[in-house]
Amino acid sequence: MGWTHWIDGTQRGGKDQTFLTFGAVIGTLHLTDRLGFAIGAGYQFAVSPPLQFKPAITPVYQHNWIVSLRMPF
Repeated sequence: MGWTHWIDGTQRGGKDQTFLTFGAVIGTLHLTDRLGFAIGAGYQFAVSPPLQFKPAITPVYQHNWIVSLRMPF
């Protein structure tokens, strides 16, 4: 879940947006004794607020694919 709040501003001041992400992570796959990597992918979509175009597009986007690469050590 991701949440953004704009504190001030002329177009989005005081507004919020919330996103949910469904996905999977594969890892930790070891490269050396101390270093590994994990990779993940997910689909993120806006759950609030309802889409509005004026005065500014909120939420900033409706849906998006995301990819994550992590290197734990």
